[in-house]
Amino acid sequence: MRHAPLFSVAIGHEYLAGAPSPDLEISPHDGQDGARALARHRLIARPRPGELQVLAPLDPDDRPVVTIANLPLRFDLRVTGPDFASYTDTRNWPQNPRFHGTTSGPLALAAGPPLAHGVVASLEIAGVDASWLAAPRRFTLALPATNPHWVFYTLTARPGDVLPEIRDDEPGRGIAFTRVPLADVDPSEDLVGHRLAARNPGRRAFRFTSVEPVPTRRAARRQLALYLGGDLLLRELPCPSIHSPTTIRAQSPAEPRESLFRVIEY
Repeated sequence: MRHAPLFSVAIGHEYLAGAPSPDLEISPHDGQDGARALARHRLIARPRPGELQVLAPLDPDDRPVVTIANLPLRFDLRVTGPDFASYTDTRNWPQNPRFHGTTSGPLALAAGPPLAHGVVASLEIAGVDASWLAAPRRFTLALPATNPHWVFYTLTARPGDVLPEIRDDEPGRGIAFTRVPLADVDPSEDLVGHRLAARNPGRRAFRFTSVEPVPTRRAARRQLALYLGGDLLLRELPCPSIHSPTTIRAQSPAEPRESLFRVIEY
């Protein structure tokens, strides 16, 4: 029996430059509008990394074996890895988030029905119809990355008075940083920096904090470089790790800045 696609959903993540998250899976909802609706209409759901495809069986005349008309289908998004919450921005998600759509394009976000344990959001495609077979609909879900400030701590035993700099050499991007000596950092402002300074009394140490929040990325930002005077030390600084969160209070009484940090030694 031949099967033909009705629709597909592509799921990408900003943290991974649009690639699928390895910490997320999609499966039919265990209910009347999920797995049971698929079974009643003999539809096949094919979840793959970053994609869901739903196909219908066709009779010899290329018509659906079971009539499909204005059918809602619901799926569950489940977190399968420990890092998903560390790089996914869910601050604007309502309680019981639901991503839904009827026409090709980005899925909309709204509050939905209660979610089962372990389900982070539901996904609903409404109005599924046999007419979609002529032009299968393509939906997209782009998950946003967290947006913390970036912090780099630099440590060196090199002598000299030349100060390190972080420059963004990528045209048009303009990630800027402030620089302070760790010797001037108060523990109430920056506990991580204070401890680094205390553990490295014979080294020159600085903290660079991004002026604006920077979307989290797994891959290094090209041309975000560390200089010492006119000398290029590192052409591409590694991104701060999602496993290294900290809080910076840059200016009292400023609000604490949720941040990610990385230590650079040169």
